[in-house]
Amino acid sequence: MWDENVREINRTNYELCKFKTIEAINNVKHILKTRPWGKYNDFYNNVLIFGIMFKSLDDLLDIIGLTNDNTWLRDNKTIEEVWRKMIDCKERSLFVKDYLPEGFLEFIMTNIKNLEGVFNRNWGDSMYMSVEFIYDPICNICFDDLRTCEHEKNVIYNGKLCKIIRKNFTFKMSNVVDEPHDFRCRIWSWNINLKNPGEAGGSTFESAIFTFFSVDDFLDDDEQ
Repeated sequence: MWDENVREINRTNYELCKFKTIEAINNVKHILKTRPWGKYNDFYNNVLIFGIMFKSLDDLLDIIGLTNDNTWLRDNKTIEEVWRKMIDCKERSLFVKDYLPEGFLEFIMTNIKNLEGVFNRNWGDSMYMSVEFIYDPICNICFDDLRTCEHEKNVIYNGKLCKIIRKNFTFKMSNVVDEPHDFRCRIWSWNINLKNPGEAGGSTFESAIFTFFSVDDFLDDDEQ
């Protein structure tokens, strides 16, 4: 295992932590859906912030479940899933850290840092897919052009995160880079098919080219 704290959770508290975390996430979904206190912007903003925090903990618990013994280091699909979950957890934690008391997310971020060390030691640096595309950026709050409306991307308004709705989406090109916008689009060595010199077709690889992740995407799921 990659952290002593994680081993402790596995031994005693995993199921309870998972149950309580899902319960908290479902409560956040219910409050933001029903708005039981009417217009109360600051309150609903805080509800969403804590929802994202609980979801980052849920991501970490999923990672713990996937890495409960060292056999995961030999299973390519599990390695890829743990990597994606780690990026999800890290991005959610970084989003909410400025809203919460100092040290509140220390446990999560410490374990993410340790897990990043596991990836660095076992698989080192990597290359990633990165895509370029053009689109009209529509605000998901007022549905006007986000470049001219009063809202700002990644700011919370009345419990709703301002995001871009991509309209008239057109793919432009893709590139292989070492510093991508989306680290989920990692090119893993086992997904590379190297051809011998002189073979027809050339070498190929498989990789995601972009994802639609958002720190609040769990709100779109049905309650668990």
